Amino acid sequence: MRASSTRTSYAPPQDGKWVALSCSNQKTLETATQVLQETGRLLDPHTATAWWALEQTNDQFPSELERIVVATANPAKFPDILKQSVPQDTAGLEHPKLKALS
Repeated sequence: MRASSTRTSYAPPQDGKWVALSCSNQKTLETATQVLQETGRLLDPHTATAWWALEQTNDQFPSELERIVVATANPAKFPDILKQSVPQDTAGLEHPKLKALS
């Protein structure tokens, strides 16, 4: 992930359609696991849900439009939930919050 150096805005579609999604608890955990394995980033459940929604809507936005997910909470606030998404074998995964889940 990188910080954006320019400000951009997004106007809603001209047809007035907005997309609202919901994600199951299982999909939230699967997404958190996937992101951890692919990027080494530990997501809180709220952010994992947003990441999942971003993935579901990738084809609904122009490819030149940068998309972001904003982390909304500290993963350390959800140790019982995140223990379910962190693999038992964390060898090779370095993240300070993983120690709190051990």
